Amino acid sequence: MLAGGVLVCAIAAPAEARADFDFQLAIGTNARWLRSTPTLAAPAVLTSARDLPAGKVPMRGGQTMLGGYVDTALTLDDRWVVPLIGAGAWHAAGSYDAVITSRDGSIVRARPWTTFSGELLLPGLGYRVKKRRWMFGAALRTGVGWLTMDGVQASGAEADPVELSAGTFFVQAELEACRRLDPVTRLCLQVAPRVFDYELMNGATFGLRVEWGR
Repeated sequence: MLAGGVLVCAIAAPAEARADFDFQLAIGTNARWLRSTPTLAAPAVLTSARDLPAGKVPMRGGQTMLGGYVDTALTLDDRWVVPLIGAGAWHAAGSYDAVITSRDGSIVRARPWTTFSGELLLPGLGYRVKKRRWMFGAALRTGVGWLTMDGVQASGAEADPVELSAGTFFVQAELEACRRLDPVTRLCLQVAPRVFDYELMNGATFGLRVEWGR
């Protein structure tokens, strides 16, 4: 009898020590606030007046965009969260005036209302706690993003279209509060301040997301 008890304990001990993993999928819709539009890159342009090499176009003002994203994560022991890979896309929302700027001595009229932004979300690390049907979590996350905008560049008496763009590595802090709808589905409110996005503390995203997973 004693030998049998020892054998049961020996078998059970490794199982209890094994980490508990679970996969999580999320789909969300949110607003993205960009406090300051970054300097944009313009490609080389051949105009009727002259050839312009690739250069930079300074911008001013911020933007608000609407869009959505899909995300994945791995949970460990129902507490630690490892965000994995995700992707999102946003488009400018609202009314904007054209931004008159310059490039290599030529006037450029940028059109902020055409702005498109895409992002690839990369791994991070977070922690979560649960209380009855509620869950609260926080994570630090990395990613890469890009932004494009249409513009028109003066060329003598004519105007030539030009596509402006920028890219960045970003870091964001993700804060969320979730309500469980069923054993594997949650509705969450998420706010994600951008620690770095083209520059320090340059905006945030906020919106709703649905999560599937324990």
